[in-house]
Amino acid sequence: IEKTNCFANKNQVSGEKIWDLYMSIVQNKNIDLSKKNKDLKILNGIMSKFVFSIYTNKVNELKEYFVYNEAHHDFKYIQYYKLRSNNIENDQIYEIKSGLNEKILKNTYEFF
Repeated sequence: IEKTNCFANKNQVSGEKIWDLYMSIVQNKNIDLSKKNKDLKILNGIMSKFVFSIYTNKVNELKEYFVYNEAHHDFKYIQYYKLRSNNIENDQIYEIKSGLNEKILKNTYEFF
């Protein structure tokens, strides 16, 4: 984290910078495969602080809430999707304190 300057400030890691680092590693075709796997394994542990799980079969239904680029998700390493910042807080799909807004999901997809 220090080496790649992924801090928001002196004491906090930036989720946005972690995401950018993750994408740069995944998209880097010049990195040795064993190094890529090692770096992604380490980064997965860090990213676990910034992610939540959804069922794989619901990803297509939730794409409208993600920063989604079809080309980025063709890689075998991609397992994360980034929420659009306008979908976070203020009665949107995700609230920092309470997580996924089930009311929106029930109204939209009725799978909870």
